[in-house]
Amino acid sequence: MADCENRGTIHRSGCTLFRDQTPRFSMLTANSLIPRLPPTGNWLNLCLVSRRRKISLFTAGYEGLSLPDFLRQLKAASVEVLFDIRYRPQSRKPGFSKNKLAAACKRRGIRYLHDPKLGTPPDQMAAMKEAGEYTPQIFKRYRRFLLKQVESLQTVVDVASKENTCLLCYERDYSTCHRKIVAEEITLRTGLPVTHLRAEEIVR
Repeated sequence: MADCENRGTIHRSGCTLFRDQTPRFSMLTANSLIPRLPPTGNWLNLCLVSRRRKISLFTAGYEGLSLPDFLRQLKAASVEVLFDIRYRPQSRKPGFSKNKLAAACKRRGIRYLHDPKLGTPPDQMAAMKEAGEYTPQIFKRYRRFLLKQVESLQTVVDVASKENTCLLCYERDYSTCHRKIVAEEITLRTGLPVTHLRAEEIVR
């Protein structure tokens, strides 16, 4: 999947934020849009809720960050929910395994959620490691996989529609991570734009 070529950069509280300005409905046909609408039929209600509260959707990778810096980044962006979409929520980086990360978020008033069904499945991860990167073909395979996770996808859509939510994975660059696909699918259902957090400057 090609990287977004049209990106704007804004600065907020010392964090550099990259806003994905890709047209929301590019390359969609009527048939391709139909199965992506929420199965509960509450798509319009979700859009209305998100507009009333000015809800924001973020993604973030913790590559190269310490836990304190990562949490500082979330607070600077007013994130209310950290939604972990790693298949295996373990990390060799101190503090980023599921239980410790959840506890650290709770201490800072951030709700932590995790759903492994939104992660990259092992066979696709193996293909990515063999290729050395996420190729367009691997991204297509992941999107097909994601669209079959109806309940999990609906859950993250519901959460993101009501609270400032940040999708979590490892990679620093969102364009090389499956969180970009999850964010795009949320946008299709809610109309929320996506802001990809990049902590190049941290307020200490």
